[in-house]
Amino acid sequence: MDDPEIQNQIRPAGVRQNDDSLDPLAEVLGTGADWACGVGYALALGAVDWRRCGISRPVPATLLRALAESHLGARGRARLADQRTYEAGLAWATGQTHPRRPALRPAGPDAFSVDDYAVDLISARAAAIPRHSWQVAIENASAAELLHIGFMAAAHGQREIAARAWRTAEDRGDADEAEDAGMYLGDQEAGDSGRGKAAAAASLSRGDRLKEQGDTAGAQAAYQEAIDSRDDLSAPEAAFQLGEMLKEQGDIAGATTAYLEAFDSGDRLSAPAAAVQLGEMLKEQGDIAGAKAAYQQAIGTGQRYAAARAALQLGDMLKEQGDTAGAQAAYQQAIDSQFDIWAPMAALKLGDIYKEQGDINRAKTAYQQAICFGDPRTTPTAARLLAALSRE
Repeated sequence: MDDPEIQNQIRPAGVRQNDDSLDPLAEVLGTGADWACGVGYALALGAVDWRRCGISRPVPATLLRALAESHLGARGRARLADQRTYEAGLAWATGQTHPRRPALRPAGPDAFSVDDYAVDLISARAAAIPRHSWQVAIENASAAELLHIGFMAAAHGQREIAARAWRTAEDRGDADEAEDAGMYLGDQEAGDSGRGKAAAAASLSRGDRLKEQGDTAGAQAAYQEAIDSRDDLSAPEAAFQLGEMLKEQGDIAGATTAYLEAFDSGDRLSAPAAAVQLGEMLKEQGDIAGAKAAYQQAIGTGQRYAAARAALQLGDMLKEQGDTAGAQAAYQQAIDSQFDIWAPMAALKLGDIYKEQGDINRAKTAYQQAICFGDPRTTPTAARLLAALSRE
């Protein structure tokens, strides 16, 4: 380990990251100063990118290398190409070489699932998803998944990537999926036309760029320009992005104002997302009533992704508060959405409530619902709990 390039790139062991906040993942997994660890850490981060882009199914083994490349320097990518180093890194990422909880788990012969804690740890620190990871996801997604990717990209302020995902969905999808993609794309493109709209879009883009550069004051001014334009696309998104930035800075009052402005716009994407984020922030601040109102506003928008997510989070909060009846109703709303990311989680949690209440038949029904969604994150747990109830 006396190579200076290797020493400089170890974050840990060869991973190239400028954000020190990613290091806790390495600490949880357990790292060592060797290249197997570095490649394994990059494989874990790449697999997390896959999930954060909006794809819930396991990562195909053939894509792990491509997703990991964004998290390695030149020397690290060269070592990633070596089969022995790749296999050693994969063994590390799957927990075969250390006693800690693995980030990846085999999901069939040719795929790997990502442990939720790794996704939560990275997402909570707002680490940017590399553009290369977005591209890998788009190239290997189904039409339905592309719609999700578009939503996620839009929520991250990646307008160009969102448009690319929706255009691809138009080409690959069936009639309904193509129609939905065209509608989302049309909304975005319509907002980009015209001189005033172009100026608003430019302000929004400048705000995103300044935020990435760490110029928060400049970013805030640019976002405010876009908001003041009252453009029907750029202004809501700028308000949402301003809320996200102010939240990161701890400016709760400012973030609340920005989120509410995004919600009041009625924008198809920014309004529901703002209500969800507002609810999460207020919950963290201990404002249960405010959080409940925000979650209910998100549910009321009818936007499937945001409504289902808000219902799930509302259920979690009400359960923590001891309001089991309210939690049951919220979880049922998430289940009824049939949204393949949040509905199975809600079914699993609803089953847990019924089990705690001793209502075995309803618990079994809920666990069976979770299994029927086929989500790899919840199906094994639901199946195990259902089998245990059946034995009892």
